Amino acid sequence: ILTTEKITISTIRLTLLAGETGEVSITGLPKGYTLEDIIAESGDKKIATIDTAHGIVKAHEKTGTTVITIKTKDGKYQTDLAVTVVGEDNVKFTGISAVLVGVGKEV
Repeated sequence: ILTTEKITISTIRLTLLAGETGEVSITGLPKGYTLEDIIAESGDKKIATIDTAHGIVKAHEKTGTTVITIKTKDGKYQTDLAVTVVGEDNVKFTGISAVLVGVGKEV
């Protein structure tokens, strides 16, 4: 993990199917902070939650978008991760790849 002027993460946006998991990692922390100083909160736990210790984002059955705020326990630094959860009706299979319809992400 790099020492930076703010919290930096591996991605700022995830799109997942309901029930899927994704990963996010902290790539930088302000000087004097460690991973033990980091907490995370989901704006809507019915859409997605995060296991802070392992960086695993879990998409739940409710579709939509929520923001997971990753911050220091003292509240001085924070960053946001936007998580969009789509249902299987948003997936159209085309040969060996699938496209999330209306989301613009190829999987």
